[in-house]
Amino acid sequence: MPIEVTTELGPVERALGVAYLGDVDLEDGPLPAGAAVVLVDEGGQQHSGVVAAVEPGRYGQQYRVRFCS
Repeated sequence: MPIEVTTELGPVERALGVAYLGDVDLEDGPLPAGAAVVLVDEGGQQHSGVVAAVEPGRYGQQYRVRFCS
């Protein structure tokens, strides 16, 4: 079952189909690469995605998520 994450998606993220999340965005703990996620934008619209990469960030892990608008 995909993890649901609420986040803001700006025009650049929507155009590229890529969003970056940090540990602070996740309530359920860290995600492995390949994990299924559902991004919920500020308007309540859902976008299915997958964690493409896990990278070290300034404050914990950073997750690159590819999604479809």
